[in-house]
Amino acid sequence: MIMSKKKVVNFILYIITYLFIVISLKGTINVYAASGSMKDFKIPLYTTDMQYKGFVKGKSADFVDPVTIDIKEAVAEYILPVTKRKWLFKTNRCVFLKEKNIIRTDDFVQIEGEGIFIDGKGLFWDIKDDKMIIKKNVTVDFDRNLFKRSGEGNEKNS
Repeated sequence: MIMSKKKVVNFILYIITYLFIVISLKGTINVYAASGSMKDFKIPLYTTDMQYKGFVKGKSADFVDPVTIDIKEAVAEYILPVTKRKWLFKTNRCVFLKEKNIIRTDDFVQIEGEGIFIDGKGLFWDIKDDKMIIKKNVTVDFDRNLFKRSGEGNEKNS
């Protein structure tokens, strides 16, 4: 059977579209239907009105029960809705309570966002209410250029 050029082009476009969808969805899962464990995953985070907030990814995750995911080597990117500032969160191990949209850990955490660096031990993060609490031994470092006044360092020549 010989296909016309138009059918060949349409077939190729169909295959390319299919591959694009499969590749772009690889590693993204529906955590509300998952069970067991998984490796190298990415979970999108959304507000209650389905606004994208960021993601959580990790090397491995175990579904402890229908509402609790134990994540190892976790990295999360979070976008603050008001400022649109991105924050990056890292820890060796945390628990994601998917029905409450909460991440918590007792391990060391690192958080970084546009010139602000925070670390400490333990974290409670209520994703839906944009509330994050680092429990103890908190340190905060700022990039010195973050608070420079405009024109500072520009000496006028007389």
